[in-house]
Amino acid sequence: MRLIAVAVAGLLAGCSAGVQRTGGPPAASFACHQPLPVAAPGQLTLSGVGYSPYHAGQDPDHSIYPSAAEIAADMPTLSAVTNYIRVYGSTGPAPEIVQAAQAAHLCVSLGIWLDRDSAANAAEIAAGIRLARQYPAVRSVIVGSEVLLRHDLSVDQLIQDIRQVRAALGGKVAVSTADDYHQWLAHPELAKVVDFVTVHIYPFWQNVPVGSAVSALSVDYGQVVRRFPGKPVVIGETGWPSASDTHVTGAAVPSPQNQAHYLTSFVIWAAQHHIQYFYFDAFDEDWKTGESGVGTHWGLYDLSGKLKPALAWWLPAARAQTASERGYRDVLVGSRLEKPFDISVDTDRHERDWLTATTGVLTMAYPAGRQWGTMLITVGRGPVDLSRFRSLTVQLRARTSGERVRLGIKDSSQPANGSEITVEETLSTNWSTVTLPLSLFANVNLSRLSVVLEVVFQGSAAETVDLSDLRYSPAVVPTPAFPPAPMPFTVYAGGGNPGNHYVPSGYMGDYSAVTMNQFWAGRPPDGSTCIRVNYAGAVPGGAGWAGVYWQNPVDNRGTVPGPAGYNLSRATRLTFWVRGQTGAERVQFLAGGITGRYGDSLRPAVKTAVLRLSTSWQQVTIWLAGKNLTHIIGGFGWVAAAQNNPHGATFYLDHIIYSA
Repeated sequence: MRLIAVAVAGLLAGCSAGVQRTGGPPAASFACHQPLPVAAPGQLTLSGVGYSPYHAGQDPDHSIYPSAAEIAADMPTLSAVTNYIRVYGSTGPAPEIVQAAQAAHLCVSLGIWLDRDSAANAAEIAAGIRLARQYPAVRSVIVGSEVLLRHDLSVDQLIQDIRQVRAALGGKVAVSTADDYHQWLAHPELAKVVDFVTVHIYPFWQNVPVGSAVSALSVDYGQVVRRFPGKPVVIGETGWPSASDTHVTGAAVPSPQNQAHYLTSFVIWAAQHHIQYFYFDAFDEDWKTGESGVGTHWGLYDLSGKLKPALAWWLPAARAQTASERGYRDVLVGSRLEKPFDISVDTDRHERDWLTATTGVLTMAYPAGRQWGTMLITVGRGPVDLSRFRSLTVQLRARTSGERVRLGIKDSSQPANGSEITVEETLSTNWSTVTLPLSLFANVNLSRLSVVLEVVFQGSAAETVDLSDLRYSPAVVPTPAFPPAPMPFTVYAGGGNPGNHYVPSGYMGDYSAVTMNQFWAGRPPDGSTCIRVNYAGAVPGGAGWAGVYWQNPVDNRGTVPGPAGYNLSRATRLTFWVRGQTGAERVQFLAGGITGRYGDSLRPAVKTAVLRLSTSWQQVTIWLAGKNLTHIIGGFGWVAAAQNNPHGATFYLDHIIYSA
């Protein structure tokens, strides 16, 4: 097989890039004026390649297009294989493709996509004419691709569209239409209005075994050449898929080896007969899911930009720019989601109307007075495998400096109870690039991700945060430093205070007997708000006590691996203000003490005595000097026993603060 490759390289070096001619030249030259790339010894150079630029998650049917940077990154790989690319449309990303191709010294056969939508067809025709006039790289224009095979247009309408394009270009650019060879043979009148014939021939779709495929193609091609003497005939598409997503029973078997066999056999045949062709196609495209299981496997290079291993002898590896750009998995580009992702928001009150999208930005306006809120970017059609990636990057901006969110991901087996690992980020009013190694989320199965990003808001303060550009990357990045929190460090400083770090979510004991209001305005010590706690006392069949932990993350009972909670090692004390409703309340207060595999570093909890409260505000101190405060998820708590409070207890809390 290696000797065959050498022979092919020799044939290609000695032949022109022209088309098979059986008569005079076309009105305009189809030929590419750029030199073919110089192949490495034993490797192939292709006369042309079909190119669609879509990365994983992008889909022209949903107007999800690649960026100009993504398209430009493909050009070094394409220009190492060929000097001529065929593209299929003139709207969407077509201008960026033509610009990038011209900059890379590639010729373009520009497609004008036609279907049953007359308005869309008119836009395509206008855009195609404009691009062909503007860019010298456009050496030919193909008006419609397989429109007769799909029964999208009548022959008369197709001819009318071709004539419109030819008239507008004034004979300066060669014009054709592309279709299956059966359609050309059935409609010879098409040849009268084109400068060259563009025929699609796929032995695979005719269920021909790969060993006989090129012979069958040669017969079909010969029929077209004989039918249209005087017209150049270009093979606009041919190829062989490397795999199938469904079980294959026919004689034409998709496989890496068969793809390599067909490629080399076809290129030898085309070189021997000096035939111009566009091999289909450059890269796999995951949006083509409706072609009997093989639609996503026609590429010479896979979705990530890597050359398929069976072709390693024959073609060059992808260039670094291509592999790098295609190595990312974009989830959100600006404010546009790629497939198959969905987005939603929620709060503890099940509010789902605080997310808005503007050009390039998603804005989350988390409402005040809530315990928690989440924004989830989920996988719409089931889990997705992102295990080959090592980090994620997202752009974030707050409307007020100092606002905080927690970021996380989840797999399909994790419960929706807030127990997942999240990482806190403090934001400013400037855009910041947040990059997190996926290794932080140690308990997440990356091969079955169901939430590719969650943004968690905690506490009762309103926050407005902008988000843009989420992508997964294969790059290994260092674990971010989580230094000790600066002092003073607030647990609670008033309802809605943006400095509140912990959430009273860890209800314990007879929790149904507990109600709390973090916006209580009755006699707070500083005239704003405080926390009102009401413990109703004993309940039938209950535990005889109740309590609440202020936690981070919400409801974390030591089951969430780090990073969770806060490093409070600079603190020497926790102070808070408290008063009772009647002066008969007896309550105990504590810091730390949450058990579990990933519980607090401070264990057991440091507690006060059971305090008899006064009706006047009093400051209480829990001394912490010398204690291990490196990992505190239970920032504060209280416990009251029914035995000590036979009529229940109502008390008030404020200014719960760690200090150095």
